[in-house]
Amino acid sequence: MLKKLPEFGELVLLAKNNPGALEVLRKEYSKDIIDNAPENFKRRLRGLQFQINMEVKKNPNPIVSCRIISQMMLQSFGELSNVLEDFAGKRALLYQPQRENKAVAAETTSSAIIISFPT
Repeated sequence: MLKKLPEFGELVLLAKNNPGALEVLRKEYSKDIIDNAPENFKRRLRGLQFQINMEVKKNPNPIVSCRIISQMMLQSFGELSNVLEDFAGKRALLYQPQRENKAVAAETTSSAIIISFPT
């Protein structure tokens, strides 16, 4: 079960005085969140957590790790945005031909007087 996250000040002190304990806390909370997620999301969450852990391991500088993980997050949001835009575009295309057909039908059934201009 998810336990309450320590206050921000406590986390700052932990980061300054005992970064290893903060890392253990991060891993515990991450595992707890994944364990309590719906079953169909767990595999993907574990994969994301693995990627995050590898970036943290590769980059001992926490600022560099944070920047790289933030870039991963922004890339994921960009991909989600593209999927949503594609979906919205396809959805619009589903309805668009019906509107165009009505417009074409209206054009073909109307009559007009053609006026010739002198050349």
